[in-house]
Amino acid sequence: MTQANFLFCVGAQKAGTTWLYSYFAAHPQVHVQPIKEIHYFNVLWDSKQIGFRRMREKHLASFPPLPKSVLTLTGRFARGARSILATERGDGGLYEDSRRLVEMYASEEPDHAAYRRLMLDGAADKPWVADITPDYSVLGGRRYRQMSDAFPGSKFLYLMRDPVQRMWSHLKMRAEWMCAHVRPGITAGDVLQKVLEGRERHILDRSNYRGTLFALGQLPADRVKYMFYETMFANDAIAGLCRFLGVDFHPGNYNHRVRGGVEVS
Repeated sequence: MTQANFLFCVGAQKAGTTWLYSYFAAHPQVHVQPIKEIHYFNVLWDSKQIGFRRMREKHLASFPPLPKSVLTLTGRFARGARSILATERGDGGLYEDSRRLVEMYASEEPDHAAYRRLMLDGAADKPWVADITPDYSVLGGRRYRQMSDAFPGSKFLYLMRDPVQRMWSHLKMRAEWMCAHVRPGITAGDVLQKVLEGRERHILDRSNYRGTLFALGQLPADRVKYMFYETMFANDAIAGLCRFLGVDFHPGNYNHRVRGGVEVS
């Protein structure tokens, strides 16, 4: 198994993390999992974020039962056969990808063994594996130090965006989710009103650049990189990121807007 180093991209949400995931997925020296946001450390250390685990479990349970002939397969053919029969359903991913995430959450192995196993699966000889989970932005300095200690050689990346633009994008995304899962007709303005009333606190938490910057500042400076949404879609910015990781520069598709979201007024 490869001894790849870990890159933790800790956000910010709605600041280009999905574009970055797509860029890394195409980079020959960086490995990512089929599902972008792993939600490992936030579920592990913050009981308020257990909902991410439950969402994965619910998604896995939504698949129709697989034939016994597939369930009993073992070895290198098993994953491919199960994935062929699975249907991709948005961010939830294929059956096998979801199953592996749920298995990771349930593991009680020490030293993050199940997480390491999942992240390194398929990495071959690539020098980096990337976990791009914006919800890590609220973990705090003590947790970042624990991650750094547990994964020697790891590095951290934090993307930022104009706070008003980031907030508005987040409000639209939340409104879209609530229309699908709560009731139709909810607008970004409705969500903003909830924020102003002290509800939807997670939106403000993920807007707290100062808190995340302070927490990341507790790590060695050479292991942290900061980038800005407004300037990251250019060769100079991505070349700097590649230098930070010590990998070859490959230009990105800077004109491709990933998950711009629907317009929700």
